[in-house]
Amino acid sequence: MISLYEGIDLPPINIEYKDYAEWQNSIIKNGGLEIQENYWLKELSSPLPVLNMPTDFARPHVFTFQGDSITFSLDDAQVSNLKSFRDKHGGTLQIELMAILNIILYKYTGQEDIIVGCGISGRPHDDLQQIVGMFINMLCIRSHPSDEKTFLSFYKEVIKTSLKAYNNQDMQFDYLVDLLRLEPDMSRNPIFDVSLVVQNFQKARIDETKQIVTATPDTGLIPENIFQNKTSKFDITFFVYENEGAIEIVVEYYTGIFEKSTILRLINHFNLALNQILHQPEILIGNIDILSPQEKQQLLFEFNDNKAEFPKNCGVHELFSKQSTLVPDKIAVSDEDGYITYQDLEKESNKLGNFLNKKLSLSIETTVAIMQSRNRKAIISIFGVLKSGGAFLFLDPKIPEDRLLSMLSDANVQVLLTEKRMMGLGSRLQWRSNIKHLVCVDSDDIYHEHGGASNELMRKDLWDYIGDTATDSITAGGWLSSYTGEPISAEEMEEYSKNAYLKLKELLHKDMKVLEIGCSSGLTMFKIAPEVGSYFGTDLSSSILNYTQNVATKRGHKNVFLSCMMAHEIESLGEVDFDLIIINSVIQCFEDPNYLRDVLLKAIGLLKNQGHIFCGDIMDEAKRTKLIKSLNKFKLKNKGKGFRTKLDWHSELFVSKKYFTDLSTENTGIKEVEFSDKIYTIQNELTDFRYDVILHIDKKKGSTSNKRSKYQ
Repeated sequence: MISLYEGIDLPPINIEYKDYAEWQNSIIKNGGLEIQENYWLKELSSPLPVLNMPTDFARPHVFTFQGDSITFSLDDAQVSNLKSFRDKHGGTLQIELMAILNIILYKYTGQEDIIVGCGISGRPHDDLQQIVGMFINMLCIRSHPSDEKTFLSFYKEVIKTSLKAYNNQDMQFDYLVDLLRLEPDMSRNPIFDVSLVVQNFQKARIDETKQIVTATPDTGLIPENIFQNKTSKFDITFFVYENEGAIEIVVEYYTGIFEKSTILRLINHFNLALNQILHQPEILIGNIDILSPQEKQQLLFEFNDNKAEFPKNCGVHELFSKQSTLVPDKIAVSDEDGYITYQDLEKESNKLGNFLNKKLSLSIETTVAIMQSRNRKAIISIFGVLKSGGAFLFLDPKIPEDRLLSMLSDANVQVLLTEKRMMGLGSRLQWRSNIKHLVCVDSDDIYHEHGGASNELMRKDLWDYIGDTATDSITAGGWLSSYTGEPISAEEMEEYSKNAYLKLKELLHKDMKVLEIGCSSGLTMFKIAPEVGSYFGTDLSSSILNYTQNVATKRGHKNVFLSCMMAHEIESLGEVDFDLIIINSVIQCFEDPNYLRDVLLKAIGLLKNQGHIFCGDIMDEAKRTKLIKSLNKFKLKNKGKGFRTKLDWHSELFVSKKYFTDLSTENTGIKEVEFSDKIYTIQNELTDFRYDVILHIDKKKGSTSNKRSKYQ
């Protein structure tokens, strides 16, 4: 056999990759990283900042890694000036670009505490340079830009911080994340959302024939994307490639929250800031201007250029009405799905305006929120509101829910117009705000519209994973403290189980038939099943049901029958005439109030003419803010102790008590609604921020009350 390397003199290799791996394992095992652990724990000790970048879309509940990238190159003058700057002031290309990137992030967010991920080669020793293997690591560079600092002084701070980080680079990033014991947030990356990676080798190209166009601040030209990457590990990553005096930058971005146009603007702002800084290093950060001349022109003049001749004492809807009499059959508005004529638009908007005036008694100049797709139906709503004498506030459903709530509160909105595909969000907004009337403009049956949204907490694979990894009935039910992230104690869960049993004890008898929706690991079931004739349990996780069935078999519960299904599928169970239906600590996983209503009405349908529904452990909408404040206070008081405090509650469904009383006013068969606090001796989040309700059902009588707090 002939070797391909025969006759070639290769330099001797002193160590191999396995030696490096063994060395890494040994220093971890022997505590050799203790100094570096202490450094990172101190550097990242105070509450970690979450970069609040303005986004084009609401952040998905789970990071999807869907991405794209844009490539641009620095011009010769920029490359030369960067080299001159670091020759004069020290540092490296990576530190220069890190400092400038921090300036851009500061300008976008106003935050004076920013963490950016920094990719490093992970080869601190000369003997590692020629070894093939994975050495790359990510460092966390924490910076503090502010208006009153000069760029040069800030740059020197970044140098010091970076050098300290480089000296502690043996701590692997995944190990650091585990060490910090951060609160899990599936929508983001841990510690930082923006990163910078500088490579000093040539990037492989897919298409060498495409030319990279240099971005220029005066024209704003940006090259087409030639790096066909459709994923993104972080919100934004700057990949910098330095080769033979040229610098090319690939900006990889998360398309789940950013549009391409936003990243193009960011690149232009980066170039503008870079040029100012390199020509005037002593410039105050507050004086760095990232706006191009075109953007200034737009902001100062074009956006405010609203001068036009307009008839006095005449509204735009009145002008439209006049036009509809002149050209009734002409197209007034068109979209991708069709068009509407002036005559039909006038007719439909009049119908809506009359509805708002007569049915909802809308007062003059009352603000009506419109949350619809940008199409011809939205124009009908706008004119309908104007014709009713109201003012409209147009809402973008893509922006975060809390921001929408703030806008609704500021405008004192009591009427929200929406469409069926947004009903899930619309109903959540109604029950979290002062909105009295929710109107779905394109559906005759508003209660059967869920908006197509689904709650991540209702994913079967998630609960199957929990069931597969569970060690007992508490972990099988996913019972973790929102304060510490640790499993809730057995004593507390015993009280949780007894709470439901004690409230239902007087109703139980040996001939009764019970259904539990979302029975999970059987904490409620095994208290009640021994005292009833038959106990049917459903759950969306087959793994958890397998666990529960094994426990039931061991305990000899022959009257327990389990089925795997979603809550809204209970009609397919094939069983009716239940005396009692239990929904305990499940409702918070439902996607919206309409889904809950659907499940409750189906449950009522499965009951005998007289029966009861127990809804337990409901997260109280009236106490949402108090809960979050309590958790924030706990986290600040216990920082550095490794607790995983839960602060993000956008997935959970909180329910107002008024929701159930409103439901009883309809012809649903609910005769009485009985609320109660938990029965307990150990105080915790389950006792402080949740409640129980028993719906007493009499299908022939129902409730006599007609007083409602919300209307749909």
